[in-house]
Amino acid sequence: MRLLARVASGVVVGSMVATALLSAPAQATTTSVPKVAATIVRPANKTNPSSAAAKKAAAAKKAAGVKKWFNSLTPAQQRAYKKRVAARNAARAKAAKEAGVNKWFKSLTKSEQIAYTKRVAARAKAKKDAGVKKWYASLTKSQQAAYKQRVAARHAAHVAAAAAAAKQAKFNKWYHRMTPKQRAAYKKHVAAMAAKRAQAKQVALRRAIRNRAAAKRAGVQRWLKSLTPAQRSAYFQRKSAQAAAKAAAARHLAMHRAQVKRAAAARAAFQRWFNSLSPKARHAYQSRHAAHIRAYRKAVALARHQAAVRAAQARHRAALAAKKAAARARALARTAAGRQKIMYAQARAMAARHAARSRIVIAWAQALSGIYYRYGGASPAGFDCSGYVQYIYAKVGIHLPHYAQGDYQIAHYIPRSQAVPGDLVFFHSGGPNGYVYHVGIYAGGGYIYHSPHTGAKSGRDRIWSSDVTFGRIF
Repeated sequence: MRLLARVASGVVVGSMVATALLSAPAQATTTSVPKVAATIVRPANKTNPSSAAAKKAAAAKKAAGVKKWFNSLTPAQQRAYKKRVAARNAARAKAAKEAGVNKWFKSLTKSEQIAYTKRVAARAKAKKDAGVKKWYASLTKSQQAAYKQRVAARHAAHVAAAAAAAKQAKFNKWYHRMTPKQRAAYKKHVAAMAAKRAQAKQVALRRAIRNRAAAKRAGVQRWLKSLTPAQRSAYFQRKSAQAAAKAAAARHLAMHRAQVKRAAAARAAFQRWFNSLSPKARHAYQSRHAAHIRAYRKAVALARHQAAVRAAQARHRAALAAKKAAARARALARTAAGRQKIMYAQARAMAARHAARSRIVIAWAQALSGIYYRYGGASPAGFDCSGYVQYIYAKVGIHLPHYAQGDYQIAHYIPRSQAVPGDLVFFHSGGPNGYVYHVGIYAGGGYIYHSPHTGAKSGRDRIWSSDVTFGRIF
């Protein structure tokens, strides 16, 4: 309010200065500041009648222009203009009122100002309380009950915070009156009590865990007693299968960790040996290693070329076989026996195509053996299990998802006795119907081509699990 009073007084003084400068003659502008001040402080001087008439005429002309401009507006623009003018006038009236209140407030004594401030605060509080009561009366009973609960909770929180603050202040006061020796003893006592509480908490937690385990075992026993013998035996079979799957997974994980550890130890040993060499021996070793790498790459390129040639030959043979089968089918299509033979011929052609494709798949699997496992890999730079299968099957025009479970979902199930090299082998966790965690290409005789795990190379291995299924992609 004081700020508004100062701003209003500044505006009044500024307007008086501007009026004086405009109404003064031309010679007054060249005079010094004191003369201007003299013109300002002469309020008794009467205004020149001619200048007053000119101002009146200018004001009338301005009002006529504003009226003409206002009449040229649309009704919506006129309403908007009236709103702006009313808002401006209200703001000016509010500012003038605040300036008057500030001026009046400054004229009061200090005690009167304090009393006025208290009356204003009481009026504001009463107005707020009346609004809250009106709002509260507009609520439903359930909303009123919820509001009361919130208010009570807030009050209880405030009371609890105040009690905690008082307690902390009392403790701080008591703590600061202690000697250093008493403080050390108190800290030691607090630490001992905290350790005792933590120990009691651990004991209670272990007891609760034991009680929950005992209750669970009792519930399982009651449930088992309610089953039929067949259901009980099926349950135990499932449990044993799950235990075997967990044990197999643990063994696989242990094997993987041991292999990773051995690989790390081998790398560390090689690094120590390499660091122990002289610069000349290091250069010689690096040259030999580069020569080995070049020879390996040449061998891989040759194997891939040979696999591509074998694949082209197999495709050519398959195309010839398909043409011959089509010719035989056309020749035999005239009779019912011919149609039966066509079916057999189509089956044989399909078997021939599958055999040719299987040979291509096995050739590529052999050519891509010896590549290190890489998680998410699907190229000769590194494969995971599904990426290895996806890359090889893409060579025969079959595009598989990079996901072992996805391969299992689109494959056609075949019994193990009918599996041939080139089919897919799926490894399950928790029985033959469990989740598929690994996939490989059947090599025949109980072996598969696959990319096993981190630190190992792709190649031919024996099937190590009985929880496997076989699938074929047509």
